[in-house]
Amino acid sequence: MGCKVSRFGIISIIIAALALLVLVILAVIFMYATMLLGSYLPVNMLKGIAYNFLDESDLAAKAFEASRVHLEQAAQDNPEDARVFSSFGKTLAGLNRKQEAIAAGRYAVELYPVSLDAFLGADRVVNLAQIYAMVGEVALAIGLMQEILSTTNIYTIYNFELDPNFDTVRMEPSYQELRDEFIGQP
Repeated sequence: MGCKVSRFGIISIIIAALALLVLVILAVIFMYATMLLGSYLPVNMLKGIAYNFLDESDLAAKAFEASRVHLEQAAQDNPEDARVFSSFGKTLAGLNRKQEAIAAGRYAVELYPVSLDAFLGADRVVNLAQIYAMVGEVALAIGLMQEILSTTNIYTIYNFELDPNFDTVRMEPSYQELRDEFIGQP
């Protein structure tokens, strides 16, 4: 004898499945909204990063320079805003101003450390890792990635796998070890 399921039962199962799907979608939206709220993303900085990925160095330099001017003023107006200094660091890295970029990224981490906020503080550390990667300090970037993956926050190894800022980092054997350690973990 077969199992009979009423129409009401099938509809209930479908509704429950749809509700679960909506919850998953909302969780993903919340995760990305949290990451965006923790960021200050000037359009010219984003353009500079995009142009770099397209190997358009002249256009990237112009965009990063415009971003630098904007962020210098933003840093003066908001000297305690870690988000501004994270973006300033990325902008300076895009302009090959290595020491200034690292200093800005480190200052952002000092202003808003993980000990203050496990989620948004982690953004500052990831931004510093991106800066390190952009200026060729691969070992330092990997060290910060290890730190982030070893603490409770919203980042997983997949964030680093998909972020083009870490393309050169992913080629390193020490990154491969890190990847192997954390792959498959939630």
